[in-house]
Amino acid sequence: MFLNKKTPLVAVDINSNSVMVAQLNTVNGKPELMSLGVMPLEEGSVVSGVIGKPSKVIDALRLLLKTEKIKCRHAVTSVWDPIIRKIKMPTVPEKELPKKIYELAEQHIPFDIKKMLIDYKITEQAQIEKNEESLSKKSYFIQEAMEVLLVAISKEIVNDRLDILIEAGLNPVIVDMDIFASINALKLIRDLPATGLVVLLDLANPVSRINILSNGNFLFLQDDPVAIDFQSYRDVPPPNPLLALSKKIKKNNIIKNLNEDSFLQKGISEKQLPDEEIAEQLFIDGVLEKMETIFTLIDQKTSEQIEHIFLFGDGALISDLDSMLADHFSTRVEIVNPFKSISVSSKHFNLETLNRLGPLLTTVVGLALRRFNYN
Repeated sequence: MFLNKKTPLVAVDINSNSVMVAQLNTVNGKPELMSLGVMPLEEGSVVSGVIGKPSKVIDALRLLLKTEKIKCRHAVTSVWDPIIRKIKMPTVPEKELPKKIYELAEQHIPFDIKKMLIDYKITEQAQIEKNEESLSKKSYFIQEAMEVLLVAISKEIVNDRLDILIEAGLNPVIVDMDIFASINALKLIRDLPATGLVVLLDLANPVSRINILSNGNFLFLQDDPVAIDFQSYRDVPPPNPLLALSKKIKKNNIIKNLNEDSFLQKGISEKQLPDEEIAEQLFIDGVLEKMETIFTLIDQKTSEQIEHIFLFGDGALISDLDSMLADHFSTRVEIVNPFKSISVSSKHFNLETLNRLGPLLTTVVGLALRRFNYN
């Protein structure tokens, strides 16, 4: 089948806690939610983006596709933790660019390049000043150059993810990066090129990540993007808001009768146990500590100020975390909800639950926005 930007795709987000699928259609220029589902995973199924229990993930994905009655077989998925570098290089003819990029990747990627998948995007044209020295003189000249965003990820990680989708009966046609998918979803609700310096705070379990964007692009210091990963505390059960939501996403009768233990469990009014309260407070303390590091770094290295913090991921559902961060850093804080800009049928979906789950579903929504057009 010939694939193009009109080809229907199903988005598959495989993370440490669950498998998520989503489909979006475009109606009158606006995205419309067609299908959406979540299936929790057994602990240890996915660890730091690596598939630990393939059979469990495959079973969960198969069941989810069957439950959601998804007929589409072409899939878009994502992988976690890419290596990202910004490189300035002399302009070369287009046909020579892949070879030149590979040579540069060997210099900038601290791993065996043969075990990595390399992708790149030209972000802007520029001019660089070069000098030539000889025994007789020293001269300077201006050379046309371009700025390239270089992305690398382990072939093993990508192939493991592709194998999961293929075994579940899907045909993976696009592999994105989690962070790029989240940014894609954020574009639904914000004009990122006009936002200045912002923090993307992805509070996931067991690893959370902080990224900085400057007018919609990664902020780089010494050619590396400003990013911090940090672990949730593991000596007590980490907070998992996914398990604290009782309402189903769907309203139709077929999904309404879905087995309770195959989706969101535990009542939201259920009182937290002491160890859960401890875990939540330790988690919050860790977030504040890492954010302090980011604010200090920005203050030392740039003349800009952070204007906005965007929260998404499991931890974004922790009660009052947004107001706590806003007060602590005197900065605007927003919990990301991509469904603000998506048409959703109230006959088939529970709008209240979707709006609450917005930050949890940011990545899968961003993936569902992708089309087979190489952009």
